[in-house]
Formats: sequence, C-alpha cells, structure tokens
Amino acid sequence: MKRLLIISLAILLALGVSIVPLPAQPAMAGTTIHVPTVDYPTIQSGINAASAGDTVQVAAGTYYERISLKSRVVVQGAGADVTIINGGGSGWI
Repeated sequence: MKRLLIISLAILLALGVSIVPLPAQPAMAGTTIHVPTVDYPTIQSGINAASAGDTVQVAAGTYYERISLKSRVVVQGAGADVTIINGGGSGWI
C-alpha cells in the first residue's frame, strides 16, 4: 500500500501536478438586516429574509406585531427600554 502511494505521488509530481493543501476557508460573516426600512418594514419581514448567521437589527420604536423566530438568526434591538414589541397582549411574541 505504501509503495503504491509513493508511486502515485511520483507520477503526479512527474506530470507537474501540485499537491498543496488548500487554505481553510474563513467563516462567512452573516448579513445585517435593518428594520424598519423600505424593504423590511416589519421585524417579521426582516426575520423572513434572514438566513442562518444573519442579524436583524431593529431600530428604537414600538412594533405592533407577533413574530416567529428563526433558528440561528439574531434579533437585536436598540435597547429594552426603547425597542418594544407589542404582540397584542397575547403573552406570545
């Protein structure tokens, strides 16, 4: 087996094939989606457009909506005292 590997490497080198390990690919940074904007007027529209690793950045204000969170998507407000989600008193956000 070892002999076959050595012969195979010798053939590849003779053919000019480079055997260099590829560098590790850096992790892709997620996208930040800003709410509200023309494209994303609601928090839920931002969440719906987000993919795993993305952040939905919510500006200060009161948002009258119920939201469904997505796995591996961060929803970040401007602060608990200035970013308020009012889900209609249902107890669910």
